[in-house]
Amino acid sequence: MDKDRKVASSTFSCVVPVRNEAGNLPELFKTLINFSKLDEIIFVEGGSLDDSYDLILHLVKGHERVRVLKQKRTGKFDAVLEGVNSCLSSHVVIWDADQTISLYDTTLMLNLAASRPCLVTGNRLRGTRAPKSMRFMNLIGNHFFSICFLYLLNGKKIDPLCGTKIFPKRILDFIPTRVLESDPFGDFSIIFGAVRAKIPIYSLPVEYSARKYGNTNIRRWRAGFQLLGLFIRLLSLSRSPHKH
Repeated sequence: MDKDRKVASSTFSCVVPVRNEAGNLPELFKTLINFSKLDEIIFVEGGSLDDSYDLILHLVKGHERVRVLKQKRTGKFDAVLEGVNSCLSSHVVIWDADQTISLYDTTLMLNLAASRPCLVTGNRLRGTRAPKSMRFMNLIGNHFFSICFLYLLNGKKIDPLCGTKIFPKRILDFIPTRVLESDPFGDFSIIFGAVRAKIPIYSLPVEYSARKYGNTNIRRWRAGFQLLGLFIRLLSLSRSPHKH
């Protein structure tokens, strides 16, 4: 009964990192504002070269459950953390502004997260991928890190780099500060936090669409080496006792 009350009281803050996404924002905003499962929506704009920031400010006028933050530093995960630090809900929904994961799939993920304490992440490797949605080397890299995480997840295969993730905010307390500061995207940190918090991890197949506007902000090769170094650090930390 206590568990049921805890689940029933779960609330969801949606954090949307934004950089050079002006062409995606009107449709994205319409989707989010009509999605009643979100208690609040927080856009975190980080140094766009297009008019993303001004456009967001225009779109949110008159909508009380939407806020806009101007990112103080740089990087996607830093934007997520700035959003999380200001959110009021017990759970966080990371929603990528490029809209490559559908509302339908995100709703399925959120329903699962609302039913029990867990981390839910999308799985593009088990789902379907539209033409040109993922470059070949990105696909290889995603499979590589999926295999790497088998060790930390006791043989469970997931798609660790899918940006759409839903999780209890408290798992961030289980992640060392030096990890938070060195993770460019946050995916590895969030998974590691869930492992340390001993909450289940679910990886739901999703339909992965091609980006409709602009280009990815990710420098693929540089990011790949960063992630490899980060994963090696996580392996080391996983072998040391954790006190919370």
